[in-house]
Amino acid sequence: MQIYDEPLAKVPKGARFPLSVDAILAEMPDKSAFIRDAVIAKLKAEGWLEK
Repeated sequence: MQIYDEPLAKVPKGARFPLSVDAILAEMPDKSAFIRDAVIAKLKAEGWLEK
């Protein structure tokens, strides 16, 4: 379920994580949503997006 007011980009962005973080993400049922929410929160915190 998308909770954002605009469509998602067609091409996903990717990142590699340390093995310890990767292991945690691998256990999550919806890691994409978690990563997306974390990036959006960081962008807002640093002033790149409106809060």
